[in-house]
Amino acid sequence: MKMISKVDQSSVLADPPHTPEATSTGTMTDSQKIACLQAQGDDALGKENYEEAVHFYTQGLMLDAKDCQLLSCRSLALIQLKQYEAARVDAELLIQIRPEAPQNHYLLSLANRYLGHLKIGFQSLLRCLELDATHQNEIVKDLYKATEKLCNVETQDKHSDEKGL
Repeated sequence: MKMISKVDQSSVLADPPHTPEATSTGTMTDSQKIACLQAQGDDALGKENYEEAVHFYTQGLMLDAKDCQLLSCRSLALIQLKQYEAARVDAELLIQIRPEAPQNHYLLSLANRYLGHLKIGFQSLLRCLELDATHQNEIVKDLYKATEKLCNVETQDKHSDEKGL
């Protein structure tokens, strides 16, 4: 597993939001800190600096462990880093918090697919399809690809059994 590179902690809140609450007291609320960390994570994610993005999202999650936006972004960054098990854990937590959100099921399907858990990934895609009326064409295409992979795996398993492997 790759180690997340250390980021200078002084830069984590280098550009705080200029809200009346933050400037009048000189301190930021947790929600302001989370918003700042989210923005920094999003910036790193956009620049494909996935390790740094994971760092910022993790810092935000230390302030609010159930922030769905932070969890989903971190799960996506972890998938990009090929840390599929950690991404799966985040996606499962997302589903516990917001089971009605289709993107949470989609993230779980991706993590499981990359882990080789094709049937579980397929089931997550089906749930995503049930919940998402907007992206049905894309999800159906993903289901088609998943079906092809499942059929290939089952065909290979059947041939192996026939050959006594």
